[in-house]
This record gives sequence, C-alpha cells and structure tokens, in this order.
Amino acid sequence: MFPVEQVDFLENPRKRRNYIYLEHTQSLCSKCLRVVDAKIIRTDDNQIVLRKWCREHGFESCLLHSDADWYIHAQKYNRPGDIPLKFPTQVERGCPYDCGVCPDHEQHMCLGLIDLTDACNLACPTCFADSKGTSYLSMDQIKAALDGFIEQEGVGAVVQFSGGEPTMHPDVIEAVKQAVERPTEVVMINTNGIKMAQDEDFVKRLVDVSDYKLEIYLQFDGFTDEVNKAIRGAKMADMKMKAIENMLKHGLPINLAAVIQRGINEDQIGKIVEFGIKTKGIRGVNFQPAFAAGRFDHIMNPMDRVTNTEIMQALETQTDGMFRKTDFLPLPCSHPSQIALTYAYIKGKKVKPIPRFVNLDPYMDQFINTIYTDPRPIYKKAIEGLWSASSSFNSMKTLYDFSCVCGIPVKKDFYTTSGRQKIADENAFRIILIQFQDRFNWDMKVVKKCCIGFAMPDGRTIPFDAYNVLYRETHDVKHWQNGNIPSKIPMPAPYGMVPTNGNGIAKPLNGANGELKKEKKKKAPENKSVSK
Repeated sequence: MFPVEQVDFLENPRKRRNYIYLEHTQSLCSKCLRVVDAKIIRTDDNQIVLRKWCREHGFESCLLHSDADWYIHAQKYNRPGDIPLKFPTQVERGCPYDCGVCPDHEQHMCLGLIDLTDACNLACPTCFADSKGTSYLSMDQIKAALDGFIEQEGVGAVVQFSGGEPTMHPDVIEAVKQAVERPTEVVMINTNGIKMAQDEDFVKRLVDVSDYKLEIYLQFDGFTDEVNKAIRGAKMADMKMKAIENMLKHGLPINLAAVIQRGINEDQIGKIVEFGIKTKGIRGVNFQPAFAAGRFDHIMNPMDRVTNTEIMQALETQTDGMFRKTDFLPLPCSHPSQIALTYAYIKGKKVKPIPRFVNLDPYMDQFINTIYTDPRPIYKKAIEGLWSASSSFNSMKTLYDFSCVCGIPVKKDFYTTSGRQKIADENAFRIILIQFQDRFNWDMKVVKKCCIGFAMPDGRTIPFDAYNVLYRETHDVKHWQNGNIPSKIPMPAPYGMVPTNGNGIAKPLNGANGELKKEKKKKAPENKSVSK
C-alpha cells in the first residue's frame, strides 16, 4: 500500500470522454453498405452524433441533430405504430433486405409515392433520384401500384406522383384521375412547376379531374436565380412564380417543398415561410435538409449537414420569433427524430402557432399511453389527426380537426367546398421538417418507423429511406419498363469477400435469398479491387 503522502488526490490520469453515450442502434457502413453496430451520442457542444464501426472500413461519424436538448425532448412522443392490412413480403433475411413492407416494419405507410417516369426536364444537382432517363410506367403498372398500396392501407391517405418529373408522363392526368377515383384522401404531384408555368390549359385539365383531392407539391428553394441554379441547375425564379400564379388562378392548392443545402439557401428559410403565409392558396411549406442520394451522394459532408433542428433555429431567427423551436413537435407516426411539424392559426395579419395557445402535451402523451381515458375524446382525436403524415388542408377531415383545435366554429358552409377553402386559404398554415435517411445518417430505428414509401407495380411498398439507399438501383422505372425486377435485392458480400460492384453490393451467392454457398468459398485476391 502506498503511503498517503505519495498520492496526489487532485490529479487523475484518466481522461473523461467528450460525449455522453445515449443509445445503441444499427446503421450501414457508408462504404460497403453492410449493417453495422452504431451508437448515438450527445457531444460536449450539445449535438447528437451517430458513431458507427465497420470491420473493414473502421469508424465514421455523422451529425444527426444540432440541438441535443430538442432531440432528447422529442423521444417522449414516440408511439406505437399501426399495422397495415397486408404484408406483401415476409421476414427472411432481416432489415433492410425484406422491404415491401414486411411484418418487422414498425409502421404502416401514410404516404405512397409512385414514380411515373425517370425522365426530367431539369438536371437538379441535388436530385436524390438522379433522374435522367426516358422510361415510363404503363397505365396498367400505375393502376397496379395504386391498388397494391390501397390493399395494404384500406384507404390511401396520401398518394404522391413523382419521378423524374411526373408531368412529363403522357398520361399523368389519367394517373391523377385513377388515384382520385380510388379510396384516397389526398393526391399530390411532386413537380418542378415548369409544365404549370408554360401550359395553363394543363392546369385547368388537372383541376377538372381533381375532385378537390389534388394538391401540388411544388419544389421551391428560394427567390433568386442563383439559389435555383445551385439547387435545380437552372435560373428559374420567374418561372416558379408563373407556375404559382397559374395554379392559384384555377384554385389548385400548393405546398412548397424546399431543399435546404449548406451554404446555398439557409438564409431563405424565413422568407419562404412568410411568402407562403401571405399567399392565399399556399397551404404550407415542407423543408427537407439535403441528403446523400443520387447526384448529391458524394457531395455530402456527414458532419456538416443541415438538420431539422438547425432549420427550426433559422425559422426563429429569420421570422423574428413568429415560429420558435418550441412550436415544433415530432410526427407521432414516424420516429420522433425524423419528422417534426407545427400549425399556425392565421387571423388577419396575426400568425399564432397552435402550441402557443393549446397545451398539446397532455393530448400527445395519450397517443402513447392507451390506458388513460381522455375526457375530451373529440379534441384528442382532432390533435392526433393534425399531427399525422396523412393530414392535408385539402382534406375535410384535416380542416375539421384544425377548426376544432383552433376554436373556429364549424358553420353550415363548412360542408361546402367554398367554405372549407376559405378556412384553408385564410386561417391555416403548416410547416413540416423531414430529415431523410442516407448511407451516412442511417439509423435502423428511424428506418423501421418510416411511414413514407414507394408503391411498386407488384404490390410492394418500399420505405422511402431504404429505397433510395438500397433498392433504387434495381427497382427504378427503367427496370419496370423492361420487366426486369428482382423479387429481392442482393445482400452485401460477407466480410472478406470481394463485392461485385462499386457500391459494395454483392450478387446473390446462391439463389434469390442471397445465402452463402455451401461449398468452400474461394479466397479473394489480395491487394486487388473490383472496378465498376
């Protein structure tokens, strides 16, 4: 035993880690796309970071949220998922290789995306689909995708046509008509707006088949040609405004969709919201931090990415507190860290986010705690309806929920189209923040709770995040046009084996399930790489 006088109790040779370990998850190695263990940590500078390790490629880190306090607060809004009416695929190889969805997925699909074409009249540097093709789904394939999605859901809450540029499909109006005539609540077109700006008659024809279900999801990243050039590859600020003018002229409601990219348009966030609020017919704004997929895949710095919480802070600063970080709550049907939203009640020039005048926590908590009996079930149901991925101001249900929560009297004219439109145009506004997953920030907990998926002509609905990272290469439109769709995607090569292509995905080693060959494997050549 050391004498006391020889021990300096004020010195400790051990060093403290500069982070707090919060939870374990699984991720993907960004280089080989193998499933790897990962941990979520809170750094000393109050950020949430994903830290993962691959046997072949070592450690890597990715920023998840710039505000750890909001992230930790948000976790209490996690709620049980809903089970779809049908599982098109079964659990055989484990997540994420059984997508379709399988019984191990933790949520149904609120929104079904259908890529009509891989053709596009732009070449956006941020395009996650890398759209540059000439392929189109047939009308039979479109109908099959719609029917498969509805078979899973009973009622398709939201169907969104995308691409490529969906307005380039020669039968896009018929596709909208088919979606409207089926048991769907909202139908969307995700578009760059060029067709709407150049062809007013096209807008009128869309309205004719819309039956008040149709909304336009307009890509709108800022007000200058410089911003549009950087994100969309073309100087088209005036064209965006012309598209908005033509659509509002004919009563076609709009949601603005803004991709936020570091160093390009962070300063436009507040202006976009203020523009949407003062423009009747624009129902809300969806902000999407740029993520690593498609053309943007190799540009992303995973530790310097824009996050949802950064956009919240920008909104607070740029709107002089019209919207604050505390106004946003997670979407309960997704994982709390992926989607957040808020609503504002507008009366004249006054804009007031709902969380400012309604204490939502007692009601939001009940979405988790199913034992507690709500003394005001109608009010609870209304709040739950609003904080849902399927909510839309083009829906009578959403407008009823909004009116209930905000105390707007539901008068007789509410049950007329014009009465509801008045509330939607004059009183209601919504902001959604969607932080999609890519090969860097992939968190298996988030992917398993994804409620947005691509509806396939064979009846599968593949979660959005999994599709972009793993499935698009083999399941995009050109493969459907050519009739060359695998029932399953290949699994990554086992450690020690040489992958078959540059993205690290191996071909099935023994049949469609990708199981290992039983015979002895040949040792991979040393110091050799496989070219694309």
